[in-house]
Amino acid sequence: MTDWACTVEAVNDTYRGDVEDLSERVLARLAGQHGSVAFGDGRIVATFTVNARLVLQATETARKTWNKALDDESAWSIVSLSARRADQPDDLPGLPKLLGVAEVAKRLDVSKQRAAELARTHRLFPPPLAELASGPVWTAWQIGSFQQSWSRKPGRPAGGTPSESEPEPPG
Repeated sequence: MTDWACTVEAVNDTYRGDVEDLSERVLARLAGQHGSVAFGDGRIVATFTVNARLVLQATETARKTWNKALDDESAWSIVSLSARRADQPDDLPGLPKLLGVAEVAKRLDVSKQRAAELARTHRLFPPPLAELASGPVWTAWQIGSFQQSWSRKPGRPAGGTPSESEPEPPG
């Protein structure tokens, strides 16, 4: 099992209660999980640890932990959820790790061209978080989720090789 540092950000534009009181209650409910809470402008961000084998299990446990910590505050909507191994440094606290096509390709162990093709054509591939001038970007969590559900089949698909779609050269 691995300790995962999870960050959950939630919003509630209609919340009129004492956000400081709410954050103290959430922090108390996260006791024993190295929790921290920040709040402001209708947002609350909590970082805490969970123990799980895989990142998907960690994010699901984090979601359940978050919902339990909020208890009766069900109007809060999760806008981001990230997990990283607790023993790895966090370069940008509170921000999810972002991946471009090159990083996605490396993570999926495919070429950049194949990664871009998957992004365009695979029905389960997540939509990009943003489209920049340099190309689309995704969160590491999105790609990790896709990677775990993707049944990769090495090689070219049937009918996709040049030898099958073009006549053989005379020889």
